[in-house]
Amino acid sequence: MARSRILSAFVLLCLTVYFGGKVDCKENTLLRRALPSGQIINTAKAQPVDQQNIIDQCAPKVAGCDPMSVYRSYDGSCNNLKHPSWGMANTGHVRLMAANYADGKSKHRVSKVDNATELPSARLLRTLLFKEKSATDLHTRSFLTFAQIIAHDVTSNPESPGPKCCSPSGDAMIEPQPAVCRAIPIPANDSYYGPFKRVCMEYRQSLPLNCPLNDKTLQPIMLNTHYIDGSVIYGSSEAKAKSLRSNQGGKLLLVEKDNNTFLPPFQDLPVATSKSECPLNPSSCYTSGENYRAKGSPSALNM
Repeated sequence: MARSRILSAFVLLCLTVYFGGKVDCKENTLLRRALPSGQIINTAKAQPVDQQNIIDQCAPKVAGCDPMSVYRSYDGSCNNLKHPSWGMANTGHVRLMAANYADGKSKHRVSKVDNATELPSARLLRTLLFKEKSATDLHTRSFLTFAQIIAHDVTSNPESPGPKCCSPSGDAMIEPQPAVCRAIPIPANDSYYGPFKRVCMEYRQSLPLNCPLNDKTLQPIMLNTHYIDGSVIYGSSEAKAKSLRSNQGGKLLLVEKDNNTFLPPFQDLPVATSKSECPLNPSSCYTSGENYRAKGSPSALNM
């Protein structure tokens, strides 16, 4: 029963945010009833409703929405006629709870015990909490692939540009760490990376949203729309969508090579994207609605 109540609350929360809404965790009686005390959301720490949606503070004003339009817009604007900028590309996601950075701006949290000790490595937690195990017949790889596509459809937050955070082989961290670096330490006894002597995983802080009204706390920018609208396929702008189409029978642009059909190879990486996204040759990556991530999973690319 408790699990079903939690699931129902999660679905309620997702649907509310998905349809352009905001959740007042203090006032939402249905949500409070669905959540057992102390689980999922600490209502006492939820931000006031007027601060939950960073778009209200930072997004450009949208004018000229057509209430009779049959289709959603490419960039997510006007999908919510009351709040036309909600869910737009190049804006921020709703933040139900206030950001909690060590310096109040962008540095990772530290231990509350001494306000100095670093928290455990994300890689360490991943290997401790999610043990490697043999696959079962319960879910096929398509389950994972579809979940990845949905995740990519609603979230695209590149890293900030900057220098490398790890040595070329990953056997050491660059010291001192550049300001944008958030390199992830890898335990020496890591079952996968240990034999390769790799102790550092590249990671830089999220590309921030340029918002003069909220410049004290880092707010990650989302390059695609926040809706499940196929932006992973068609892109999040009219120009991008047009560049992907063949203009013949509503089909996407394809390239024939060696008697095989491929998506076109992309030419340009996003400004803030590391070239490590296509380490061998840009021609081995493909143009899609999300560009550089199209090569991340062959199964997702096929789907």
